[in-house]
Formats: sequence, structure tokens, C-alpha cells
Amino acid sequence: MELKRKVWLIAFGLILFVNILWCQERALFEFNRSMGKGVNLGNVFEAPDEQAWGNPFKNEFIPKIKESGFDHIRVPIRWDTQARCLLQSPYTITPSFLQRIKLVVDLALQQKLKVIINMHNHDEIFVSPAQVKPRFLAQWQQIATFFKDYPNDLIFEVMNEPHNQLTPELWNVYFADALTEIRKTNPTRVVLMGVAEFAQNENATVHMP
Repeated sequence: MELKRKVWLIAFGLILFVNILWCQERALFEFNRSMGKGVNLGNVFEAPDEQAWGNPFKNEFIPKIKESGFDHIRVPIRWDTQARCLLQSPYTITPSFLQRIKLVVDLALQQKLKVIINMHNHDEIFVSPAQVKPRFLAQWQQIATFFKDYPNDLIFEVMNEPHNQLTPELWNVYFADALTEIRKTNPTRVVLMGVAEFAQNENATVHMP
């Protein structure tokens, strides 16, 4: 009788495990489908300054993107400049810059667009990962806290194209540490993990709770 009970428990556990995997796979499929067509809001906020590359953000960009048939926008953002973030501890992000990004996110959500915000052109972390890691984590802690009450149509991409000294092995650790910070305030947020070495295989990992 005891053996039958053990066999039943093992079988039940396997069924539960397979069901969980199926549900996760289904959730990923639905998420990918819901993203539809997307476009980069490029050469705006990943520039050293919004004016630097001659393409400052204009509110009318967002309805035009929606009218063109897109379902989501990706907003590349360079947070790591003196004007946007204190480069020494405690690495405070400039409130006015957070509000600027909030404006873009709010306009996109009003147009029923999903939004991906990321870290872009953070060149120092690719050269000196250990030195820059505290700033990297502090920035994500602040970004996550600032947007914690936003709907899940807002998506976080932790880093664009990790490379150089931020090796695949190291990136696995840094991403996990950033995800830990994000999950403290955003337990259900979809988080994207760009692949290391410039994402040359053009894949990304989606982390869903």
C-alpha cells in the first residue's frame, strides 16, 4: 500500500510539473503573439543628449506609430550620463529625466501600444563590469520602483547587446542580480534578457513569473 502511495505521489508530481511547463510555454506564446509588430523609437534617448543626434522626441511620434499599424515600441535609453544620473554613489537618476521617459510611456499606453524600455549605450559596463555593477543595479532598482504601479504592457529590457568584458558567463550573473532588484517591486513584470556578445544569434530570453 505504501509503495502504491509513493507511485501515485510521483505520478501526481510529474503531471503537475508538466502542467506548469505547458502553462509557462502557453503564456510565452500568448505574450509573443500580443507583441505584434514593433518599432524602435531610435536615435532619441540613447543619444548622449536628446538633442545630440538631431532627433528630439515629439509627442506626435506616438500616434503616428499607432496609425502606421504597430503594436509596440521599444525605447532605447542611455541612463548613464552626467545629466541623467549621478555617476557616483548613490547613483540617483535625475528626476526630470525619469519624468521625460514617463511621458513617452504614458503616451504609448494611451495609444494602446506596449512599451519596452531598456538600458542602451552603457559603454562603461562593457569595459569595467565590476566597477560599474553597483551603478547598474542601483539604476534598475530606481527604474523598477518608479514604474512599479504601471500595467504589464510596460516591459523592461535589462541591457542592450552585452559584449566585451561583460561576457556571457558574467552577464548571466549580472542579469540575475538585476532581476532580483526588479522583482522586489515588480513581481509580475515581463523582463527581457538580451543575449551577450552583441546578441549575434538574435534571440532573447523572456522572464515571466
